[in-house]
Amino acid sequence: MASFLTLIRFKNLLVIALTLYLIRFFIVFPLLDSLGLPLMLTELNFFLLSVSTIFIAGAGYAINDYFDIKIDRINKPEKMVIDITIKRRMAILTHLSLTVIAILISLYLLIKVNVSS
Repeated sequence: MASFLTLIRFKNLLVIALTLYLIRFFIVFPLLDSLGLPLMLTELNFFLLSVSTIFIAGAGYAINDYFDIKIDRINKPEKMVIDITIKRRMAILTHLSLTVIAILISLYLLIKVNVSS
């Protein structure tokens, strides 16, 4: 499990989540309130958008490690997880799974929110 969390760079994903919520509460909310505009996303929908964003980022980290195996063997062999604790196939499946789930969540939000200009 620790290797999987290293592959998707869990700490970085937490920073992304924190950043999304800080922007929502300290920039978007006050700005919309000052302009008298309504919020377009409910808390649940914003959470789903955040999860989708985090999944895309995690998928990106996994595929990056997959394609950088040769470079990582030279530059940072102590930080490698692919071919050491996680098989290449699992890295690709992780990338594919996280990407598909993120796209499905995004499509759900697209239909659910249906904001027209």
